[in-house]
Amino acid sequence: LLVVCTDLAATCTMYEVATGKVVFARPLLLGPRTVKDSITDVRFTGTAAMFAVSSVLQGVTFYVEEGGSFMGADGLKVYEERGGLYQAIGRPAVGAAVTELCRFDGTDELVAGTEKGQLLVWHGRTVAQLIEAHRTAVNAIDYNRNSLTLISGGADGVINIYTLAAAAASAPAKAKKSPQLIVPRMLELSATFDILRHDLCSYAIRSLSLS
Repeated sequence: LLVVCTDLAATCTMYEVATGKVVFARPLLLGPRTVKDSITDVRFTGTAAMFAVSSVLQGVTFYVEEGGSFMGADGLKVYEERGGLYQAIGRPAVGAAVTELCRFDGTDELVAGTEKGQLLVWHGRTVAQLIEAHRTAVNAIDYNRNSLTLISGGADGVINIYTLAAAAASAPAKAKKSPQLIVPRMLELSATFDILRHDLCSYAIRSLSLS
């Protein structure tokens, strides 16, 4: 269980559910660069070995466990802070304020919604796909693992429906012992609609849920 508190340092604490024991604790906002920052979401990436934290100024930051049995001086697990990269251009994936995080059914697969209306599809600590989804901030994301469907809603009143395409294997390597690379799953837009067409008091979408 991962919990982020509302104190100024945004203390992040990990608990062992069966015993209630604290196994990791760390302030997420320390130093001059975090004075005006705030945490918006936190998600495991499929295992307890890595979790993602989103914030207004830093975007998405990953915390990776340094060995399952390695403990710090305080007896707690040690997680190293790691940044992310854009796959196509190899530069650090920072800049846009991240408003929402959502995990797919696979390990190390996340999607992040930004204040600029983008969807960032993460494969591990790499942005494998960037989608200009909304004209303004992404306010809500939900994923249905049975139908492999993701929906996003923005402050622009638009709802987008995406299908998560199945992962594809790359062409076999020439060397017999070389591993076959797996192409990350990508989102494909299947439908979109605008609630501005309906007579509603407010069109800014706050939350969404797929059945």
